[in-house]
Amino acid sequence: MSPTSSYEFQLNPNKSTTSRIPKLIEDGSNWILYKEQFCAAVYTKGLVQFLENHDKAPVPTTASGIDPDADKCYESANDVWVPKHQSIRTMLFQTLPESLKLRIASLQKASEAWQVIVDEYDNQGEFVQVELLQQMHALWCAEDSDPCPTLNQLEKVRSEYTMAGGQLSDIEYKAIILSCLPMSYWGVLHRWMGHAYAPALHVMVKNNVVTGLKLEDTAIPFCETCAKAK
Repeated sequence: MSPTSSYEFQLNPNKSTTSRIPKLIEDGSNWILYKEQFCAAVYTKGLVQFLENHDKAPVPTTASGIDPDADKCYESANDVWVPKHQSIRTMLFQTLPESLKLRIASLQKASEAWQVIVDEYDNQGEFVQVELLQQMHALWCAEDSDPCPTLNQLEKVRSEYTMAGGQLSDIEYKAIILSCLPMSYWGVLHRWMGHAYAPALHVMVKNNVVTGLKLEDTAIPFCETCAKAK
C-alpha cells in the first residue's frame, strides 16, 4: 500500500511502533476495510469510548471565579477530554475524502463526526458489492481472444469485492471463471480445478446465479489434450 493511500500513525507516544489506516475511497468501495482498521486503531490507542459516545464531557462551573478549585478542576478535566477527541479527529482528517472533511469540520466531538461517516457509508456497502458482483458476471472473453486480460480484470474486481466486504466461495469463483472463458478452455480448466465445482455450476445456471450459459453447457466437454496427458 503506497504512502498516498494510507495514513501512518504512532500507536504509543512513548514507543516507536507505528500502524497504518487506509484512506477512505470516496465511492465507499473500501469502507468495510477502512471501518475495521480505523476502529482497531482507536481501540489500540485507548480512545474507543470517545468514538462510541460513552465518555462524559466535563461540566463547567455555573459561575466562573467564585470557586477557584472548581474552576481548576474543570479546566484540568477539559484539558484531558478535548485532546482525546482531537486525536481521533486528526486520524479522520488524515484519512477522509475532502468532501467529508468539510462536513465534520465544525463537529468537536469525535463521536459526532464518526456518526456522520457511518451514516454516509454503512448502507452503501451492499450496493457496492452488488455492482462489483455484476461486473464479474458480465465479463466475457471471445472464442479467439487471449483470456489473460479477462482473467486479470476478473481478479482485480474480485479483490475490490473482497475489500467491500463481499465473500465469494471457491466454488462460486470457479463458476464465474468458467462463465467468462471460451468453451475451448473448459477441458483444461476442468483438469486444473477438479470435478467438485461441476454440480454447483449446474445448480447456479439453473437458478440464474450464473448467466450466459445453458444447462447443457455445464457438462464438461471431453478434452483430447487432457486425456492424452493423463
